[in-house]
Amino acid sequence: MYDDSVQAIELDDQYFKAYIKNGEACIELGKSPKHDNTDMIDKGIKRLKKGLSLIDHMNKNDKN
Repeated sequence: MYDDSVQAIELDDQYFKAYIKNGEACIELGKSPKHDNTDMIDKGIKRLKKGLSLIDHMNKNDKN
């Protein structure tokens, strides 16, 4: 899921679903013993916020 979402973001940096999926994947990877640090979790939170920001921006544009 991580690699697919990164590729989707690279193809379309306005695709909010890719940011949401990538954020979820980063958080799950950050919780695993293999990645025993909070950097991946922080990255996941940033990606989730970016996805929500894109959704908010879309909603504001749709209320014309």
